[in-house]
Amino acid sequence: MWTDAIVEEVREMRVKLLAECGGELMRVFDRVADLEKQHPELVISREQFRRTHPRRGVASAAGKPVPSASEADTEGKRPKPVAGSDR
Repeated sequence: MWTDAIVEEVREMRVKLLAECGGELMRVFDRVADLEKQHPELVISREQFRRTHPRRGVASAAGKPVPSASEADTEGKRPKPVAGSDR
């Protein structure tokens, strides 16, 4: 089975962070809030995120609609599901 190295790294960091906080989720949130205060340059606003990550079907920053997956598949060239996958 194929695994994504980035996803695995994020999962490992989640386990490590939770262990460092004694398994208490509120301590994790407090730690994240402290990190955001220490490094405000790494935090973006919701509006900044929306400008750079438009939702499908909603007008993009350029004013053009972003096609949905079904609209983008006008020629039937959508990749076929891999055998044994959920899709």
